[in-house]
Amino acid sequence: MKDEDICKHCEGEGLLEVNEKEKVSIDVGTPDEHVLKFVGKGNEIPDAIAGDLYVKVHIKKHKVFTRKGADLFMEKQITLKQALCGFTFQVPFLDGKKLSVSSTKGEIVSPGSTMTINGKGMPFFKDTISTGNLFIKFSVKFPTSKQMTDETRTSLNNLLPGPKTAVAKPGTDTEYLDEFNESDLNPSAEGGRGHNQQEEEEGDPRY
Repeated sequence: MKDEDICKHCEGEGLLEVNEKEKVSIDVGTPDEHVLKFVGKGNEIPDAIAGDLYVKVHIKKHKVFTRKGADLFMEKQITLKQALCGFTFQVPFLDGKKLSVSSTKGEIVSPGSTMTINGKGMPFFKDTISTGNLFIKFSVKFPTSKQMTDETRTSLNNLLPGPKTAVAKPGTDTEYLDEFNESDLNPSAEGGRGHNQQEEEEGDPRY
C-alpha cells in the first residue's frame, strides 16, 4: 500500500478511537445497582461484532428518606406535647411538593413507634401504577428539668391517668438516681486499680 493511500485518521490500523455520548433513560422506580444493557454500543474491532455497553445505576443517598425496595423510611422527632395532643408537620417530598403529615385525633404516639402512610413510597419498577409505602419512625423529645416548674408537675400529676407520683423526701432511706457518665463504668471485675492495670496491659493509649 502506498503511503498516500494510508488513512490519515487511523494510520492504517483500521481502528479509530472516538468519544461518543450515549443517552441513558432511567425508568421510574429503577432500583439501586440496576444494570442497563446497550447492544452494539461497546468497542468495535475489524471483522468482529461490536461489543455491548453496560451501565450500572447507583442511587445517591437522600438526606431525609431511605429507600428499601419500593418503600421509603424516614425519622421524625416530635415533642412530648405533640405526642400526647396531636400534631401536623410538612416535609419536602421527592416530587418537589410538600407532604403534609398529621396524627389521628386522640392518638398517642409512643417513643420509637413507626407509623405508615400508604401509597407514598416509590413506584414499583416496571409497574408505575402501584407504589410502595412511607414509614415514619418517631422519637419524642422530653422537656428538660429547667422547663418543668413545680406548678407544671403538679398539674400533670393531677391530669395524667394513674396513681399520683412524688420523689422521696430528703433524709429517707432511698437511693437517688444520677445522670449516666461513661467514666462511672467498671469493665474490670477487679475495679479501681485492677481496672487501670488491665488497660495498661492492653495498651490503653491513655497510660
